[in-house]
Amino acid sequence: MNKPYLIIMKNTFTILLILSTLYACKNKDAVNYFNAGVAKSREKTDVGDSAANETARQAKYKAALQDFDQAIEADNNYILAYENRAIVKRALGDYAGCIADAEKVATLEPDSSSVYIFIGQTKLNQLKDIKGAIAAYGQAIKINSNNPNYYSWRAYAEGQVKDYTTALNDYNHAISISPAGSPGLMRFYRERGILKLDNNDKTGCLDLVKAGSLGDADAQEMINLRCK
Repeated sequence: MNKPYLIIMKNTFTILLILSTLYACKNKDAVNYFNAGVAKSREKTDVGDSAANETARQAKYKAALQDFDQAIEADNNYILAYENRAIVKRALGDYAGCIADAEKVATLEPDSSSVYIFIGQTKLNQLKDIKGAIAAYGQAIKINSNNPNYYSWRAYAEGQVKDYTTALNDYNHAISISPAGSPGLMRFYRERGILKLDNNDKTGCLDLVKAGSLGDADAQEMINLRCK
């Protein structure tokens, strides 16, 4: 099966965890450390050589991590610091620490669906914990049942554990609640089509044709490969 949201995962600092929050930190030391960490995490690291770039990238993340640690030490309920520290920890390969910080955010901001999406993506892509990812996506859906992307991401994970019927139902629902012309709709048809074809359901070709009619070039490529 294809990887429907690989593009979403490419840029760690532009994914869903940067949340709006009702919590406003009044501790100036915490805010200063947090701002310093954000600035360091955004520093340019282009030094020409790829190995040197990676070394510089790791160094800036480690420096940012220290600042976020200090911000949390100054205020242990600082949601934005936990959010950003989770992102940095994931970039550094500390997945257990990343999940722990994200789960802390979930306790501080229980109405946040995005943090569960972040947890789900990390469990699926980094930890290869597919069942854990499905559970996290389920929590996000309980909080916000109107986001079609949530159903499609859960469907993709369900497909990975061969739960065809449940995955198909989630794709069906994602399509049913997507407004006409929404940018995700062609992706949902393509992913549902591939799921069907992977399970010997040739009507998946009709989904690929639909996706192609909506402008999905990837769907047309799949038609050429699998529907002739």
